[in-house]
Amino acid sequence: MIQNKGLIARTSFVNGISGERRSTIRKKCKLNKKLVFAIFASVALLMSAMLILNHEKLDKKVIENEKISSNSYGSKEVSGGIDICPKYIAGDTQTPFAIHYSISGLDPNADYYSKLRIKNAGTSTYQNYILTYNYTSGGWTHDSSPWTTVNTIRTDSNGHVEGWLIGKTYTGVVAGNYDIVLRLRKVGTTTNLDTPDIATNIRVMDMTTEGGWITGYVYEPDGVTPMQNASVLVKDSGGNIIGAYMTEDNAVNEGYTNGSGYYRIAVPIGSGYTLEATNQAKTFRGSTNAPEVLVGVNVTASDITAYNIPEFSEFLLPIFAVMGIFLFVNYRRKK
Repeated sequence: MIQNKGLIARTSFVNGISGERRSTIRKKCKLNKKLVFAIFASVALLMSAMLILNHEKLDKKVIENEKISSNSYGSKEVSGGIDICPKYIAGDTQTPFAIHYSISGLDPNADYYSKLRIKNAGTSTYQNYILTYNYTSGGWTHDSSPWTTVNTIRTDSNGHVEGWLIGKTYTGVVAGNYDIVLRLRKVGTTTNLDTPDIATNIRVMDMTTEGGWITGYVYEPDGVTPMQNASVLVKDSGGNIIGAYMTEDNAVNEGYTNGSGYYRIAVPIGSGYTLEATNQAKTFRGSTNAPEVLVGVNVTASDITAYNIPEFSEFLLPIFAVMGIFLFVNYRRKK
């Protein structure tokens, strides 16, 4: 019995110590779980920031690129094409419009001829109804013009190229819905490439019954310096791009003599439109509301004074600093 009592006593004593240790271990486990959570949350936030920043570097665009199909070009697969195009363009053969393109998978550091083509919507029937501006020669070329007269663009070391092209309708065009395609040909070759992403169901307007023009000026953040060769997008209340062009001086001879920062864009008649202007470097941006657009007339919008576009990291740094402090204080408090 004495031995049994001693055994029981020793067992009780050991159990008591084990209980304390288990309690201590549980507390440490809780703290470790909180620490692991804090570390995990911090890593997740950092990874999210890296992904967002990487997306910002790619920055598309504006814009909003939907890959319709892939296209084999030599041994490469080319992707991209037109990623910004107004849903309406003037059928008066006088008013230019702007499209933005972004293409990958081409040969690196190579020159390509580039021109716009137009076809009846949803068909393969091309029409000689569109002109493309050649920035080098300062002239316009149509679908049947010799390739040596067509505008050229140059890829970077990764075979990527992006930018703006200027087009306008050509003699014989009739109002209706069309698809617009960007065709390339590498200089010195005879192989044509129609880029996968195209602009579909673009309305060519009869400007005597369907459309008018919005005009105005865009200035840099100082409110004095004209913002030259900036893109101006006109959007309807649903956010659809219904007009697009570049401010002066844009190297295009439109036939008017207005000064730097001026734009003139064809849009359908209506109201509730907004204008958004962005410079080429994507460091300035501004917007304003447009007045009601009437048939066949120019309406003048208020001047757009742009603002500086902050780097995305400027927003992230204070956010992550606050979250880091919160996690640390919360951990210390519960410890």
